[in-house]
Amino acid sequence: MAHRHPFRSPPPPVMGLAVLGILVVAAYPFALEWALLRFGVRGVSVAMFASGAAGLAWRWRHITAPALRPTQLAILSLLALAAATESRAPLLFVPAAIQFGLAGYFLASLRPGDSVVERMAHFMQPYLPDWIRPYCRIVTVLWALFFLANAAAIAWLATETDPSRWKAWTGAGLYITALVLQGFEAVFRKGWFRAFDEGPIDRLFARLFPPERTQRGRRSMEYIRRMRIELGMEEP
Repeated sequence: MAHRHPFRSPPPPVMGLAVLGILVVAAYPFALEWALLRFGVRGVSVAMFASGAAGLAWRWRHITAPALRPTQLAILSLLALAAATESRAPLLFVPAAIQFGLAGYFLASLRPGDSVVERMAHFMQPYLPDWIRPYCRIVTVLWALFFLANAAAIAWLATETDPSRWKAWTGAGLYITALVLQGFEAVFRKGWFRAFDEGPIDRLFARLFPPERTQRGRRSMEYIRRMRIELGMEEP
């Protein structure tokens, strides 16, 4: 029988968490520059602290990802420091704190056994075999290392005297590296599992990576064939 994985809907922080973190961090330098020019360091810091503290207090008991709490407290501390000193320097470390928190969240998800990547995969496709789990755990670690590297890079650039380098990396640099990593992982995954459907992209990959030539490919296509039969669909 077909096995439908229990993750019919992921915990709120799971689906799109990494994408949201990247988007927020990448937009932050431009929004920060605009806000500082109009409202000053203290005005921006106080406004961000007030909204962040109110939001955190309101949902504290309902946070489904406890690993993110230290990150939120660290961000509030940076905002408070910026307001107290009226210095923009602490504000430059906020994106690093977000990236570090994402890394911690991804790594923490490995302990219960259902990693972030596995939850995302099962949410998009509930009928996935259990043997994808080791691969999902490795990819979860890969993204955690990516976030850690970005946190270190952003923190280092925040100490530089030239803010343009910090802005360039935190903005466009983060987008580009995330897209490159996602693209590399997608191509590698196609060649590793060789599980192809009937779409034009899958047909192209099937020519590049014939599934019948590897044991994993044969296993993947057999699993797809059986699932389609059990779900009342035509065989591929």
